[in-house]
Amino acid sequence: MDYVLNPGDISWHRLEKPGFPGIGFEFSESVVDADYTSVYSVQLSKIGPGGKSKLHRDPYNHAFYVTAGSGSVRIGKDSWDVEVGSVIKIPAGEIHGFSNTGETDLEFVVIYDPPYVAGTDPVQTLEH
Repeated sequence: MDYVLNPGDISWHRLEKPGFPGIGFEFSESVVDADYTSVYSVQLSKIGPGGKSKLHRDPYNHAFYVTAGSGSVRIGKDSWDVEVGSVIKIPAGEIHGFSNTGETDLEFVVIYDPPYVAGTDPVQTLEH
């Protein structure tokens, strides 16, 4: 188990393939996973300027903590602007989507409950 991960240790994967909602989305491999806990998992994510995720729903809870950039999030029928320090909670099954409205990457920490690795299962996309 790695106790400390520095930025150069993190591998990024672009998720732009059929069945996955998003344009300009990148996820790290899990930075907290089963070698540490079986209760939740953590990944890092970023959306490039102008990038977004299509409206979709996932079968798990996940929370986001914004570490850089600015954007907007839609959860259900409501939308909010988000910035560094924002915490976003997405309940399992809730329709949601993100947009990067800034000029730099929108970066966030993603906490999954139960544990999940982004990109391993298709999600239910509601727009094409």
